[in-house]
Amino acid sequence: MRGNSLNGPHYSGEIHYQQPPEQPQRYFGPGPSTEGREMYPTRMRSYLPSQQELAVIQSADRRPLVFAENTAYMQLEEEVLSLRAENASLGHKLEAEKNLAQSLEAIIAGLKSTPSAFPPHVASSAHLPLNHQPLPPPLELEPQKKSSMIKFWFREEWKEGGRKWKPPPGSDTPLDLGFLQNEKGEYVSSNRVRVMYEYSCELWGKLVFAGVSPLTWGEHAPMVLEFFATHLSKAFDEFKFCHPPHWKASAFATNKYPDFKKNKRPALISQYELSRVTGTGKYLFYYFCCYANVITGLGDNALGMPTIKSSKRSRNTPPTSSGKAVDILEVPDSDCEEERTQLKCSKPSPVMRSAEKRHKR
Repeated sequence: MRGNSLNGPHYSGEIHYQQPPEQPQRYFGPGPSTEGREMYPTRMRSYLPSQQELAVIQSADRRPLVFAENTAYMQLEEEVLSLRAENASLGHKLEAEKNLAQSLEAIIAGLKSTPSAFPPHVASSAHLPLNHQPLPPPLELEPQKKSSMIKFWFREEWKEGGRKWKPPPGSDTPLDLGFLQNEKGEYVSSNRVRVMYEYSCELWGKLVFAGVSPLTWGEHAPMVLEFFATHLSKAFDEFKFCHPPHWKASAFATNKYPDFKKNKRPALISQYELSRVTGTGKYLFYYFCCYANVITGLGDNALGMPTIKSSKRSRNTPPTSSGKAVDILEVPDSDCEEERTQLKCSKPSPVMRSAEKRHKR
């Protein structure tokens, strides 16, 4: 009865499970063996690499892959360089934000210790734009020992032999940047130079918002070179291997700063100067709002409206915080009782009291 109650193509009197058809096993070994080749169609066997070919690829290091311009390896190397530069940039930004946070905490502590009803005078604060950022301090670098792998360690060596230098075969190093080599003596590629330039533009942008951006690189201050060279050397090791220190970073800036000045500096300068005007207008608007109540209160006397001064407190004279009576309008009892109630309940604002004290002085 149990078998008859189950109707379907896979059931009978007794329950039997249908096994799926067997799938051909795939070969995942280190290379296509004879047995593995038989598992592929005949038209695909010619595309499979041999054991010898796979062994050559597995044992290849960076040098033959770069020489052969292997597309996959070159793309991976470019991505690694970009990620390293981005990591260094984010690390420096984090340090700058921490320094800025500490500066703001110190400013807030100073403002709490010296309270004031009004902000600093416009003349003393308008010269700093709203987006002004102090220049981060230079970084500390470990001194490097002279290496025989570096062709141009001293600046004089580059001055004497730089014009005769030519990049090695297969290298796309710019002729004017042949002094840049890594610790293995390998010259920089054009892709890495592009990453160096983008990071340098970020550092030069910080100079703009710190108010110390030079018109030409030859006009930079010593602190500007110290900041730029240490941060650039921290991100790219090629700038560390030199003596005197920072001459390679300065030479790189001499070569690339004109491009930054032409393409990116004008927009940054406009943002910096625009925030200066915005900051001045902000304080002027603050002063206008503070004195609006004072001008409104003094307008009644200017129009000649009758007032009565009283030295005693009464139900029609609202007291101030100092206990002195203030001027009120005399309103007859037969007229608006509501207006008198409103005058009785109203109290002068702190801004009005401060303005009255200054006016009496």
